Amino acid sequence: MLCGGATAEEGIPSSPTQQQLTSTALIIPVSPTQQKIASTALFAGKSYMKSTVEKVRDLATKGPLSFRVLAFLGGIAMVVSSLLDIIQQFLAFHPVNTLIALYTTVLGLIIVFLEGKEWACPVSFQRSIRHNAKFLEFTWGRGCLYFFAGSLQFTRWGIVNMLVGGLMCSVGITAIIVGQSTAEKLNKLRASLKDKQAVEDEFKKLDTKGDGCLSPNQLAILANNLGLDLERNELVAAVTVIDKNGNGKIAFEDFYLWWAGWDYSSDSLSV
Repeated sequence: MLCGGATAEEGIPSSPTQQQLTSTALIIPVSPTQQKIASTALFAGKSYMKSTVEKVRDLATKGPLSFRVLAFLGGIAMVVSSLLDIIQQFLAFHPVNTLIALYTTVLGLIIVFLEGKEWACPVSFQRSIRHNAKFLEFTWGRGCLYFFAGSLQFTRWGIVNMLVGGLMCSVGITAIIVGQSTAEKLNKLRASLKDKQAVEDEFKKLDTKGDGCLSPNQLAILANNLGLDLERNELVAAVTVIDKNGNGKIAFEDFYLWWAGWDYSSDSLSV
């Protein structure tokens, strides 16, 4: 019985505080073996990603890769590194970091689907992505996506995340600049073709197979014949804009529709 104003009997332990209950509820038992396996997998995965990203960045400066190929490889790197981060952040009970890693995983997948060939993603699915996000029809729009995804990846810190994020930011800036320069040259190309007959004549000169299609190299020759030199990335951007089928070839119908529908007074970032 309580007496003398006492509030609790001796020998009876006090109730645990709310903080103690919360801390206890958040503890999930993980065996030392599981922790060791997870740590080993994360270390191996990050080491592999670091070496892969460094090779890709070296190819970006010295090799013949276009910005679209680099975006595709960067998207794969984003997906792999983000999935590894999701595991690590989940085990460390960091819900916010886990959510950010999930976002970068989704963005990486979108980039892979958008820039991948038929074996990576069906053309119909690529069209669906561009249809629902109209800005991705343009090179500058894709560049903005790459830069945003890269900056989000970069904010997660860590050597791998910073390398992958820096790569995607670089590709994004490149795509924006290429989009502007390509639009200016395509404006000049369109202005050089005075009428439909001129379009047909220039196209047929290079359609050596007679199948009504031009390869990217033949498109570059056509532009060069009209006094315009398309650089590698500019040619990739031009084909992306004109080739509506996404098969890597320029059909005469696509070429003519591009010429007839191009708004010469439009903003220079319309590629």
